[in-house]
Amino acid sequence: MKKFLNIILVGIYFFLLTGCEEVILESEFVFEEKLVVRGILDAGFALENIYVGKTLPVFAEYGDSYTHLTDAVVILRSGSTVVNLRHFRDGIYRAPEVTIQEGATYELIVYWNSLTANAIISVPNAGSPGIAQIVNYSRPNNTLGKKIRASVTPNGLEAYGATWAVLNVNDRVIIEAEEFDGVFRVQKGEQVLNLNIPTVEIPSSVYSSSASSLGVVLYVYNTEYYDYFSTAGSGKLADALFGQPSTSVIWNVKGDGIGMVAGRTRRIIRAQEE
Repeated sequence: MKKFLNIILVGIYFFLLTGCEEVILESEFVFEEKLVVRGILDAGFALENIYVGKTLPVFAEYGDSYTHLTDAVVILRSGSTVVNLRHFRDGIYRAPEVTIQEGATYELIVYWNSLTANAIISVPNAGSPGIAQIVNYSRPNNTLGKKIRASVTPNGLEAYGATWAVLNVNDRVIIEAEEFDGVFRVQKGEQVLNLNIPTVEIPSSVYSSSASSLGVVLYVYNTEYYDYFSTAGSGKLADALFGQPSTSVIWNVKGDGIGMVAGRTRRIIRAQEE
């Protein structure tokens, strides 16, 4: 479940089952051109890194120049405020003068040629963080390792993932894990007061040198992202918004498009020994 900061382009994949003597012609495939839209609206951060591309026919020559769209009209709307995003490079659109607000709801609209796609994105309010404790856990070989377990009282159906981090005296992140141990939320109908969110194992070298500076970065995602993650089957998180190909993936990009635009909020909690 890698959490990485570079946006990955994944188009639409087709699985071809062929026999020894079977010939499949391009004309047998019905191609419907779609916009590919992805990104994250990160509370407290500038509006950047919204990707817009397009799908290609299965036999078409593939390349970034064929999939990136540089001339789309991309609009972000929140209430009566409308912002036009500008193309930066490689299909990435942004409006860095705009700061995403926690708790706000946005609509992203993309126009290109005769295609229109849109997504409704709620940027979640984070629940109330509790304590973060450094705990022992048993590895598969029956030796002990260290993780951090953070508790949070959720507001609703928002989803949580956590990374261990080394913090400076101002609680700014110096080093951070690149993975989540999982994504967790209260399920509909459950009465849960607290969620315990684990990190992946802390490397022994990090724990031995920085135990007193350890903390957790708690990532809070909107419900739509949890639904996407649960159906994508990839295990990829955070900035990885396209998983394994699947016809059952729940996207929040609608109309003439596919993809996921997530809403995200962060909290930092300094850890303590159990």
